[in-house]
Amino acid sequence: IHVPDRDLSGIEIPLPGRRRVVGRVSTENGAAIPALRIALVGAESAVASASAVEVLPAHPELTPSEQGVFSVVVPVGEYRVVVQDLDLPYSVGSFTSGPADLLRDTLKVGAGDTENLALALSIPGFTVSGHVYAVSDGNSRDGSRLSLSGKTLRETLYVVSGPDSSFRFPSVPSGDYMLRVEPGDNSIRVLVNRADVVDVDLVSLRGRASAESGAPVAGVTVWFSTASDPLVFLTRTRDDGTFTVALTRGSYRVQLSAPSGYVLKALTAGTVDLTEETLPVSEAGPRELQAVLEPRVSGS
Repeated sequence: IHVPDRDLSGIEIPLPGRRRVVGRVSTENGAAIPALRIALVGAESAVASASAVEVLPAHPELTPSEQGVFSVVVPVGEYRVVVQDLDLPYSVGSFTSGPADLLRDTLKVGAGDTENLALALSIPGFTVSGHVYAVSDGNSRDGSRLSLSGKTLRETLYVVSGPDSSFRFPSVPSGDYMLRVEPGDNSIRVLVNRADVVDVDLVSLRGRASAESGAPVAGVTVWFSTASDPLVFLTRTRDDGTFTVALTRGSYRVQLSAPSGYVLKALTAGTVDLTEETLPVSEAGPRELQAVLEPRVSGS
């Protein structure tokens, strides 16, 4: 990939009668900068005076200051500026050079300073919203931090739930995302491409594995499954024996694999015996899971 000089002011001085036109592309809501071309078409001779330059899209080899930059040297004159090869779902929101609106006006490249252009791309916005229900009781919890990440975003988005436990990510581009309650051991996949509003209600659960003495047991494998998905999520208990998980409403089977030297004695969520029953996940359901392990008897 071609990377331009980072300091455009250090580029060689154009020949007499020619001026450099530089610009930057930006996008709404942190969306990745796409590949596209900027064409400057001369008003007098469209063929002879046409100049096009590729805009550098988001790429791991580029710093943020390099992404979306374009630069071209053209003869002094008047030009129609055209955006080419721009794929959906992007559209041109605004294209300006100082006070000039390049969607309506021509670009006048004179004998003065370098011309600076600003192109802003817009994307049809979707909303990802929902609620996060509390860990330890049936009430809503204020202040849960959530993150939304995906390839169509330049950076991860964060919001904090409100007093009614609701959260909202506005103007999200279409794409495939991972939604996480922070801190947490898992993410929920969210597809954004059709409905204007995607509603996701999450129930945050906390679990702990301990020995009969009450000492925490680390390294216990815990996995959740449903009738349609044999592996919704898998995690392991931390050094303090705990794990956290956020799930959508439904019934889940919970299974454990004890580390060497232990066997499972009991697995409960409130009054629910999870060795016999599924875990009901809802606003009114249990919030804490408890696993009790006992030493494995030699030979068993």
